[in-house]
Amino acid sequence: MGAIRHNVRSHRQGHIIVAGSFGTNGTSSPASTGIKGQGFTVARTGTGVFTVTLSDKYADADAITVTAHGTAIEDFQVGAYNSSAGTFTITTLVSGSAADVASGAANRLSFTCHMKGPLC
Repeated sequence: MGAIRHNVRSHRQGHIIVAGSFGTNGTSSPASTGIKGQGFTVARTGTGVFTVTLSDKYADADAITVTAHGTAIEDFQVGAYNSSAGTFTITTLVSGSAADVASGAANRLSFTCHMKGPLC
């Protein structure tokens, strides 16, 4: 299913916002019941690395912002948007290194993608 689209006030046509959140789940991919939002999937693809795949591919991203919730996630890094695959990565960091974070109600990552059209 593609992203649900709503009108966004912007000076540029084709500006799309995709937003969502998911809970960390230790060494496993996030549980489907903990994924909030539509228009994307998420999978754990390495130690502390989550790959977010957007349902639709866009030419580029103006910005991708991420917020970490919970005290277990000390920091994170956001990878560049790959327009060919429609993906970007979020890596959770503990003591400066990529690390898996246990599941818990408070351990979540939220993101907002400001995408440029047209769809690819």
